[in-house]
Formats: sequence, C-alpha cells, structure tokens
Amino acid sequence: MHDGWHWWMPFPGILWLLFVAVVIAGVVLLVRSRGEAPPSGGGRSAVDVLDERYARGEIDREDYLQRKDDLLTPREARTRQ
Repeated sequence: MHDGWHWWMPFPGILWLLFVAVVIAGVVLLVRSRGEAPPSGGGRSAVDVLDERYARGEIDREDYLQRKDDLLTPREARTRQ
C-alpha cells in the first residue's frame, strides 16, 4: 500500500538536522560579529600614533624613521633585504 513512499522517509530527518545546523551557525556568526572589540586608539592608524609620539618628543628621529619605514614597507620586502 505505501511501497512507493518508503524512499522519502529519511529526508524529513535530514532536512530537520540541516535546518538546526543552519540556525546554530547563524547564532554563532551573530555572536562573533557582535563580540569584536572596536579598534584601539579611536580609529587612528599606527602612523598617526607614531607621528604624535615623535611630535611629543617621546622617540628620537632615528627611531621614528625606522618605525615608520617598518610600518609602511610590506613585510615581504623587509625580509628580502
């Protein structure tokens, strides 16, 4: 009588598990996106902070130039030197 419908039986369980997995993944992504800390320094770049430290006299010219070069030169270029 129901011989033609037995192939459909696993799908409701699989679809239910898929739905639960999508809901859990959505909740995890939502929690992670809300839990990120805001950037420190009020959104100022590292070069801005470095400029301010140099202007206040906290670092000397040589240190300032070296650090600025480190910040502005890509890491790959620095490792080849």
